[in-house]
Amino acid sequence: MCALVAGGVVSCASSSFEKGIYTDPELGYSIPDPNAHGEAAGPRWSRTSIKGTDLAYRGPDHAFLALSSHCDEDESRPNVLGRKLLVGLKNRKIISNEVFEFADGQAFRQSVESKDEDGDVIFTRTVTLVREGCVVDWMLVENRAMPEVGSSFDRWWRAFMPGEMPKPSSDLAEVTP
Repeated sequence: MCALVAGGVVSCASSSFEKGIYTDPELGYSIPDPNAHGEAAGPRWSRTSIKGTDLAYRGPDHAFLALSSHCDEDESRPNVLGRKLLVGLKNRKIISNEVFEFADGQAFRQSVESKDEDGDVIFTRTVTLVREGCVVDWMLVENRAMPEVGSSFDRWWRAFMPGEMPKPSSDLAEVTP
């Protein structure tokens, strides 16, 4: 089992990246590289590795994007799961949040301002999707709010293609011989 940047559980299955599209073979979803929209559409992102994420990118001014996913979640409310991503953030101030429909599931997005251990402001935006017993989390963390970075983040998560995400094993009928 792997751990998400701020405390969730994620899938650790091998994945593939073909023609600029990441596909998770276990959960079946795909998402294009955040640079797929071209330089005119926003900042450039460099793929990186962040422990506990399925996919991560570094951007301008130390910003990062991350995506994590897992199934068999007992909690089905995306707002509860999304708030868990904020565990450990100090002096949190919720800027905005909302529950909405996305990719045939329930989603929750939030924007939060907090402070790091040195007292510097950190801006965090998350989107949590709950679909067919699976959870997909997107996260953007910035040292300062940059509209072009936020727009790039929004284009990235909205480009998500759910595919045939599996039902959790607890929902599958047991077959007896």
